[in-house]
Amino acid sequence: MAIKTNQNKLALHVPCLLDQYMPETVFNMVKHLEKLGFTIEYPENQTCCGYPALDYGLTDQAKEVGEKFLTEFTGQFPSVSAGTVCVNAIRNWYGDLFNNSMQHNNCKRTQKNFFHFTELLLQQKNNDKITYKGIDKNATWIHSCMAKNICDINEIQQHILDKFENTTFEIIGQEPTFCCGFGGWFSSHHPEVAEQKTASLVTQLKASGHTTVIIDEPGCLIHLQTYFKANNIHINIVHPADFIEEINIKKDE
Repeated sequence: MAIKTNQNKLALHVPCLLDQYMPETVFNMVKHLEKLGFTIEYPENQTCCGYPALDYGLTDQAKEVGEKFLTEFTGQFPSVSAGTVCVNAIRNWYGDLFNNSMQHNNCKRTQKNFFHFTELLLQQKNNDKITYKGIDKNATWIHSCMAKNICDINEIQQHILDKFENTTFEIIGQEPTFCCGFGGWFSSHHPEVAEQKTASLVTQLKASGHTTVIIDEPGCLIHLQTYFKANNIHINIVHPADFIEEINIKKDE
């Protein structure tokens, strides 16, 4: 998906999970976007996009939350989020919620101008001058289900990874049926199946020798972090914004 504006101003959307559990990821994302020449604005009254309610089929509650969201993110200039589930909610599910409603036009404008962090890494002209200096890592980028199957941003990762030097990468989970086991409500309603999927992924990671896992969805990231900690698995798992910041710190040392 391409940005169809020359504006450098972005409205920053902070997913609920990052706000509560990983605020440093948001700071790292902002830091890097500013390096690319973007000006970041933060709508201070923003709340949830309504994804949890949508995931449970609670459309009335989701619409109420979504109406407030659309007053904060109007689509007058691009918005950026660090979570693929939020990007999916706005770009895909909002269409059904607000079709032929008072928010119809506002919704359409916001849908066209709402992006995941990784999409912006390739769209900004200043990024042509940036090459990331790798730090001798054997890393893998896992496609989240939302990025791969719904948000249509699954091919962006390789273009980003091509900018890293001295780092060996592999992208796994590209097949449509691949899942880390999170799946929103799925992992809480079907914990046995979710754990089997996660265990299968861990087996694959151990066999490949990967020391770092990059994943673009905070829900999947926290799910895997929790599993790794509970099972004493020593694999570093990070959001793309955190991985880039880690490399920048190593480069400056």
